Amino acid sequence: MGCFDSVIFDCPHCGNEIEGQSKSGDCGMRRYAPVEVPADIAAGLIDEKIYCVNCKNYFRVVGQIPIIHLRLKLSQSDSDKNWDI
Repeated sequence: MGCFDSVIFDCPHCGNEIEGQSKSGDCGMRRYAPVEVPADIAAGLIDEKIYCVNCKNYFRVVGQIPIIHLRLKLSQSDSDKNWDI
């Protein structure tokens, strides 16, 4: 098992806490809110798929224009069949 950093999202459908893991950056096992993710860590999550075990929905991580940190959010995955799980 390797090291990573985590971004903790609230599921847009059910509010359950879901975690995205990034292996970019220094992988210091830190946890971030989606509004404070350093750019090097956020880069490892952009376009990644995150699954909510509570409501069984998949979401794609999308970035918003940063200055120092990237703001991340989840969007509904277009098609779950296009992803390698």
